[in-house]
Amino acid sequence: MTVPGFYCFPLALGLEAPFLVAGSTPSAYGLDVAQIRNADGRAIIPDSHIRGVVRHAWAALESDGCEIPATTESLFGAEGTDTDPIAGAISFSDLIAVEDGKLLRSTRVAIDEETGAARDGHLIVVEQIAKIGQVVNFRGNLTMFLGEDEDAGEYRDALQRALDLVLSVGRFKTVGFGRVVQPSVGSAEKIGLTQGDPVDGMRVSFAFRLDRRLLVDIVRRDANTLASSEVISGAAIKGTLARQMELFGEDIQNGPVAKALSRMRVSHAFPFGGGLGRSSNRLDAVRFEQSASGKRYLSSWPKGSASHPTTERAVPRFRVDWKDEDLPQEPVTLSLRRDLRIRTAINSESGAAADGKLFAESSVLPVIESGEPVVWRGEVSLPANAGPEVRNGFRICLDHFRSGLFLLGKTRAQTEAIEFSPASPIPIPSSNDGVFTVVLKTPALMLREIHLSSEMCFAEALQLYWERASNGALRIATEEECRSAEIRHDAAFNDPEQLEFFAQVELRGGFQAVRHQFFGSEVVEPFVLCKPGTVFKLIAQDEAAGVLALDGFLEMGLPVASWAERDELETGYNFDFDKCPFLPQNGFGAIEFDMEGGAA
Repeated sequence: MTVPGFYCFPLALGLEAPFLVAGSTPSAYGLDVAQIRNADGRAIIPDSHIRGVVRHAWAALESDGCEIPATTESLFGAEGTDTDPIAGAISFSDLIAVEDGKLLRSTRVAIDEETGAARDGHLIVVEQIAKIGQVVNFRGNLTMFLGEDEDAGEYRDALQRALDLVLSVGRFKTVGFGRVVQPSVGSAEKIGLTQGDPVDGMRVSFAFRLDRRLLVDIVRRDANTLASSEVISGAAIKGTLARQMELFGEDIQNGPVAKALSRMRVSHAFPFGGGLGRSSNRLDAVRFEQSASGKRYLSSWPKGSASHPTTERAVPRFRVDWKDEDLPQEPVTLSLRRDLRIRTAINSESGAAADGKLFAESSVLPVIESGEPVVWRGEVSLPANAGPEVRNGFRICLDHFRSGLFLLGKTRAQTEAIEFSPASPIPIPSSNDGVFTVVLKTPALMLREIHLSSEMCFAEALQLYWERASNGALRIATEEECRSAEIRHDAAFNDPEQLEFFAQVELRGGFQAVRHQFFGSEVVEPFVLCKPGTVFKLIAQDEAAGVLALDGFLEMGLPVASWAERDELETGYNFDFDKCPFLPQNGFGAIEFDMEGGAA
């Protein structure tokens, strides 16, 4: 009987030169086609490529009636749609070259059938990393979840038979390129991170590194380019965690775990440089005013952080002009590296590329230019009023989280290391002469499409949002109130420019609108999200009530707009996670305070 869990199978094969698994860009001047490489510059066989050839071999075993422990579709997935994806159970890492020789060039030319001479314009120069006949070994792994009634040895034997059917990989196979030698699948090893001591409390900070490129919260830049977000949404983390818990037999539809998943808030995970154990944030400021007598530069902030610190209520001062004195120790914005890969589906009958199935993936690499790993940081919390049953489910969720994530995003990225610690106390909001300056840290669902019809409608909707969300304690201040710091309880406006806010929105439609059907099955309407960086200057009708409301927003995020409630519209909304991915429990609607407003 197998102990349920995620298992890793070592995977190895050799390629006899010449071979070419092409990348999207040339690696040197004069090359038409170059070998694809990873972030360390080593030649690789991409995860998608090895998955594809093993899948076709597995399908051949199935069609021949061989005894295999799983069908092709259940193990490798099937072609689905954006609204109904069909994922498989197995994931592959890149296979990385153990030996990586010097750059060699090989030329290929087409021959004119009539003259027997080289055809004009048909010469290409391709990269080789080994001399003809030399074998280059590649190593990687594949991962899958095995239940108690599944035999790891049976899967290993079947995978070995499938890999033995793979005779060649890469380009130019018909002319002898890419011959596979000595393929092997090793014995399975159960994987999982070693759990440290449990962290008490209902607010817990987490930090993790990833083992491979990340493709998550995908945005379509154009018709066939999929680009990963650099920030991992709470929805992606919670969804991955829920899927893994379901595999382990937890009931995610009913009971304590289901209730905890519904109530708990998983923040977005933001990328940082510097490794685990370093949590200092940064601000895009070059000066910090610490006293009335002088200023100093902050040269002690670590390079490559991504947010901002708030210590001792210090106020940032920004560089006034580009001609000012250079600051060699000025902290720089974290710039994540990306990996562009061109993919295509293969016709299983012809072995050629399938028509209309070419697309590109722009994924985020887990290391920065200096070679340091990227660390994603976030927070998991539970409302203070949660009952004992929900708290028990929350602890179960944390135990699974501490064991690691293994199915994150389209690439099935895995956490290499993860840390948990008690979250820092939430700062109590304070005002600047009665005005709170609130900044969106993550997108917030505050509007509907109809509110974009005019500036007046837009401003009125946002004003109404804050009044309803705070039970009348807060509203957007007018320019006059910000100047005079005098609250006008009867304030009204007929000019949207009078309100002190700056907001940008983005529409999330397409497959998200069709899949979730948030506005009902009869209505296809995009989600309207206020973008991060949106700023509101809020004034409190009652400062104590305003602080209480803002404190709740800091802890659990901004609520979805009140007009999204069923009793507000004839077409009601469904507030479960299947229908609305932009809930505060998924990390959306996170706020912070402008430094001049005190807290952050």
